[in-house]
Amino acid sequence: MTDTVADPVTAAWETLTDRDRTVLELRLSGATLDAVGSTIGVTRARVGQLQNRAEGALRSALNRYLLPEVRAELTRILDDHPAVADIEVRTSLGTASGSPMAVALRVLGVARPRTWAGDLTGWWTRRPGALDVRLRDLAAQAPFTDDELDERAGTLGLRSDLPLRELLTAEGSPLRRGPAGGWVRHPREGADAAYLWLKAQDEPSSSAEIAGAIGWKERALREAMRRDPRFAQRRPEGIWVLAEWRSNTTVRRYANAVDAVVEVLEELGPLSLEQLIAETVSRYPVTTWRITQCLSSNRIGRTQDGRYDLSQRGAIPIEETEPRKPDNMAESGSVVAVRLPATHDVMRGSGIGVNRWLTWRLGLHQAPSERRFELSEFAGSVVVRRRTSTSSVSSLRSAALALGVAEGCELIVVFRTDDDTADVRHACHEGHCHAGTR
Repeated sequence: MTDTVADPVTAAWETLTDRDRTVLELRLSGATLDAVGSTIGVTRARVGQLQNRAEGALRSALNRYLLPEVRAELTRILDDHPAVADIEVRTSLGTASGSPMAVALRVLGVARPRTWAGDLTGWWTRRPGALDVRLRDLAAQAPFTDDELDERAGTLGLRSDLPLRELLTAEGSPLRRGPAGGWVRHPREGADAAYLWLKAQDEPSSSAEIAGAIGWKERALREAMRRDPRFAQRRPEGIWVLAEWRSNTTVRRYANAVDAVVEVLEELGPLSLEQLIAETVSRYPVTTWRITQCLSSNRIGRTQDGRYDLSQRGAIPIEETEPRKPDNMAESGSVVAVRLPATHDVMRGSGIGVNRWLTWRLGLHQAPSERRFELSEFAGSVVVRRRTSTSSVSSLRSAALALGVAEGCELIVVFRTDDDTADVRHACHEGHCHAGTR
């Protein structure tokens, strides 16, 4: 039977003992089990028992005091939204309480939306990770201007009253304010800023002009634009344009060093290593080390006389010899395990670089190549990739979120090569967990 009261949340809260309320409030504030135990003079295990009992008692009291229509209104407001304002939830519950409402909502399965800046206070959701996903989807569309920010946020279903700009400038954000306005990505700040500036100018400019406008060193910016497919350089004058502007202009550019090496071999035929390096560098200024990395590409191989040529013309691709196994990797039969940090890139859904021993052990002896492992306990799969200069493990984000890890935690990924499945485990040591769950 449901009892009618003016403030159902406060009424339910007042049915708890003082100690129960203290335990729930301390846990809500982020205190660990050990910290709560020290405060009230009990063991860590006892705190867990008290918390479970108090939450059960509060749940029963809420069932008694929350009218069916109040529950229905709360469900309607929250729906599947990534974030609902505190005032809307408070109004639907008919309460003016502070921490009691927060505890009650947690008992009812409602939480603060999670973001790279931490939990978003003043907002609620039934899907704590949904807002972070949409924010990262928004960040992936950068660079963009302030006007484009609002437009794209709306397209992704982000409310206009969310503190978007505060979130995008918070610590941990993949974006930052561009030196010439708009929003740019941290790893590509120079190229993104150059893109926005050129787009605003709507006319070709020299690298010196662009660098001066965005406050970058010309040489560094020129190299960044040369490697970025959004830009092209007009010859012979050397001015820069956006690739989307190109019409009848002839521009030589390469997406990466491998493309440059391949074009050299296509035009000149088999070459010695010295000849190949000299000709490639004249077209695409990278280090000798980078060019030698490209030789592991499955597009390039060795001829019988020891020169380099294209594999499509019969050159034999070069297979990598076994690298030294690093300390964070282990193997036993068909099982290969690797310990990885839950970095910012992992938590935002990007790949994390790994030692090439892993790709070698998984049979990825040439580049580019990849192998996909289906997750045993979570939806989705983990992908191991080998490129000419890097090896990576990606698609760990969904498993990391399901395990409740935070940036700075450690994961163990176990690959089974006999059936192409994988497991992901939370690997933090007791008392050294950034998520506070261990």
